Amino acid sequence: AAAGVERFVYTSTLHTVAAGSIDRPADEETPWNLHTVDSPYSRTKRDAERIVMDGSAGMTGVVICPGMVLWPRDLKPTSTRVLLLMAQNRLAVLPGGGIPIVDSEVIALAHQRALESGEPGTRYAVVGPYLAYREMARLVARIAGRPQLITPCPDALERPVVAAARLAERLMRSDGDLSAAGAAGSFLRLHVSGRRADEAFGLVHPPPIHSIHATLDDAKRSGRAPWLRLRDLDAIGL
Repeated sequence: AAAGVERFVYTSTLHTVAAGSIDRPADEETPWNLHTVDSPYSRTKRDAERIVMDGSAGMTGVVICPGMVLWPRDLKPTSTRVLLLMAQNRLAVLPGGGIPIVDSEVIALAHQRALESGEPGTRYAVVGPYLAYREMARLVARIAGRPQLITPCPDALERPVVAAARLAERLMRSDGDLSAAGAAGSFLRLHVSGRRADEAFGLVHPPPIHSIHATLDDAKRSGRAPWLRLRDLDAIGL
């Protein structure tokens, strides 16, 4: 604001939106219902969204809530780490949760167009296809040969799994991989519609297997995951 900036695009998280169902996905106006995955991260994101959208920062604001972003050059890695964990292990024990993914080229274009033409004070969920984590693992297996066995973790185990993660979180003083919110998120079916952003910004989402392949291929080529043995998309029949 001091520099005279008139427009601001804030990158938030899908955990500030809501979860719907496969038949009735949530959208930007659905009342927030993600209490099981509440965390300091999502609370501060919600607070920041309010500041951006109400204009109290002295500029017009637009908010983007991305799905799970996939594509090359995730250097830490962050969201793509789950793909590497799947590809590294023979066995994947996965709850029934899932999340919409989004290709990084699509999310980049959404940011550009939100800056140019986004409606001030508006949130846009930028999401591609919904993927259950078990389906994600099956796609990884088609590309990388692993995991070789995908075993369901029943929904009935959600409470004990979350309780164990909460205990580990306290003992290790960590809110990362062992957080209770993260454990609960693995059971969450995060069905969200991206229609508003798709229509406003003209977004077209590639097939998930293309984004997953590009992500793993970059991890191998960059040396972050040299152990990967990947099949070409042509060999898979795509």
